[in-house]
Amino acid sequence: MELTIDNIAALYFTDTFHLALTAAGIVAGSFGMMNLFARALGGIVSDRFHRRWGLRGRAMLLGTTIFAEGLALMLFSQMRVLPLAIAAMMLTGLFIRCRTVHLLPGSIRQQTRSRSCGRDRRRWRQCRFGHGGISI
Repeated sequence: MELTIDNIAALYFTDTFHLALTAAGIVAGSFGMMNLFARALGGIVSDRFHRRWGLRGRAMLLGTTIFAEGLALMLFSQMRVLPLAIAAMMLTGLFIRCRTVHLLPGSIRQQTRSRSCGRDRRRWRQCRFGHGGISI
């Protein structure tokens, strides 16, 4: 979804809101600018959920983020006023960037470590701190 919006957003704003191509490109670039803080936000929230609820918390947060991403995308598709469309697109971008950058890889990494390290405490420490076993 991220690549589709990156590639088509400028054309969408040109066709729907009759912006010049340069203005539409600048507006569409705001979707990519969400990377500036969405990566950090996704990591912070993911770590807090993991600290409190473990892998289950991270998985619940991932599902909630995907659901919110879908709602934000539906909201964006219904906007007919340019400032509201830009805000809805940036909100969609926030959820997409948080999900793809930190929530999903963190969940996969945690699940892979717990399955490969087993219940042996010594082996778990080695996997957790990267001294042998897998290192992701």
